[in-house]
Amino acid sequence: MKLNKKILTIVLVILFLSLSVSCGFRVRSKNTLPAQFKTTYLSLERPDSPLSTQLSQTLKSMGVTLAHHQSEASFTIIVSDDQFIYTQPTIVNASLPTSINYAQNATVRIQNNQNKAIIATKIFKTTETLTLNPNQIYTSNSDSFMKQELNHEINLLIYYWLTSTTVKDALNNANHTTSTRHALKK
Repeated sequence: MKLNKKILTIVLVILFLSLSVSCGFRVRSKNTLPAQFKTTYLSLERPDSPLSTQLSQTLKSMGVTLAHHQSEASFTIIVSDDQFIYTQPTIVNASLPTSINYAQNATVRIQNNQNKAIIATKIFKTTETLTLNPNQIYTSNSDSFMKQELNHEINLLIYYWLTSTTVKDALNNANHTTSTRHALKK
């Protein structure tokens, strides 16, 4: 009996690992971010927003040193248009379902600090709808929960974009262009 449980456990672990690899699962590590982000300046339009706080924490957990001044880093990650929006119906009929729409938006740009050129830009949008059933009570806790969830989702989208081949190629091209300019000046 014990042998069967061990074999079953081993089979389940192997199955889980093979499924994880096949679905694109990858472990976050300090090596997943491009080396050019080792020291980065983070420019935040709304530094106290939940998105800004989460993004700063994510970058720090990935081993990124956030520079205090733009001149201390080769690249700047600029986060703008950080907005959480929700719409509620003006009239609610307690006998019908009611939908509340939520959205979190942000624009992220990567700037080469040597020539101030924007090398990559992406607009991020996440949405969610909360449906209240008849006679269900709406509370402001729903707004807080949705804000937290959408900020978490958009933070992950930004992280995946920063680790994408598109951004890595843009960073490598920016470094190559800058190196070429320095060589031509000499």
